[in-house]
Amino acid sequence: MAVTQFALIPTILFLLILLLSNGEMIGVFWCYPAAGAFHFMLPRRKAWTATLVLFSIVIPLSGSFVDPMLGVRIIATLALVSIAAAVFVRVISEQQRQLRLQAMTDPLTGLLNRMLLNETLDWAIEQSKRLELPMTLVTLDIDHFKRVNDIFGHDVGDEVLRQVSGLLMSRMRRMDKVFRWDYITCNTS
Repeated sequence: MAVTQFALIPTILFLLILLLSNGEMIGVFWCYPAAGAFHFMLPRRKAWTATLVLFSIVIPLSGSFVDPMLGVRIIATLALVSIAAAVFVRVISEQQRQLRLQAMTDPLTGLLNRMLLNETLDWAIEQSKRLELPMTLVTLDIDHFKRVNDIFGHDVGDEVLRQVSGLLMSRMRRMDKVFRWDYITCNTS
């Protein structure tokens, strides 16, 4: 990220200044992908800052070699490209956030899933060692849960799991983590 901010972005802006200062229309066309790239490569505020710098370069230079009405269309198109890129990045970021959440949580209970358990335990053990603080690991098993499913059906069993999960989540502290370990026994006989 630092290379992008401190090397690539200034290089792009410098090259655009060179193209535009030569009075070539091709320089204007390179401004559009540059504006989009800023939003994909930089955090939101820095992307808009780079875009404003781009506008401050394009407006005076394009006005010197194109018809004023064409210049207005160039600036309007550049603004639309920047806005569209910012919207796309926001939508993609939200989708990534939702996918991460889906990958980390159990869909039935909303608890963290087994995939994160080992990673979280390793981190907690390291924290406990480093800070010399005690830690607690608690496991909970619903006795004879299979009979609930067998007698009342899986829908009722799912509701029991949701209720127990809700109870655990309502009682936990912000620093606590609750996982669902879906342990399935296999009868090998």
